Amino acid sequence: RRCTGAATGRVPSGPCHSAAAPPKSRSRWPTTTPIVECIAHRGFAAVNPENTVRAVRRAASAGADAVEIDVRRCGSGEGVVCHDATVDRVTDGSGAVADHDRAELDALDVLGTGEGIPTLERVVAAIPDGVALNVELKERGLAADVLAVLADAEDWWLSSFDPGSLAAARRAGDTSGVASAWAPFSASAPDQDAVPTALLVDGDDDDPIA
Repeated sequence: RRCTGAATGRVPSGPCHSAAAPPKSRSRWPTTTPIVECIAHRGFAAVNPENTVRAVRRAASAGADAVEIDVRRCGSGEGVVCHDATVDRVTDGSGAVADHDRAELDALDVLGTGEGIPTLERVVAAIPDGVALNVELKERGLAADVLAVLADAEDWWLSSFDPGSLAAARRAGDTSGVASAWAPFSASAPDQDAVPTALLVDGDDDDPIA
């Protein structure tokens, strides 16, 4: 099981945030060995500026097995890492993420730390070897672009509260390098999808905690 921690590097005692997540590494998949891992929710958001490059690096340094981030599309078309549909809660700016371009989001100040809202590409580049990445799709229409950014990443899976977003990701994977990269593992377990996904449950997508 993969369990999500919001604050520290300790595995929480409560229920897991995501269900049916794939094992940590492709090289160990499939496996019958039970796994309990700690996922840094937004980069341990209680102690780091959530969903920033700094948070990702600090979470990895603290010993997290994986880091969870949220992705949506900005006004200039890139996938950016931000939980809310607006920038009001976490930055010194205001308005919808979709109304800001990449440069404007990078120039904002996340929670008074000097960190901006990064692109997915920057966050993926900041993930060190040995740490997995859980990319939560916050809106539809992102799948193909997200998979393109993840093409060279080693250890990741997609999650969403929206089954339609995950279905779109699996369809996109069928026509991308992602499906072929996962083909040997899917062949070993035919009930598994080529694109690793997890449906999130027991949460409200409008809740800033989810």
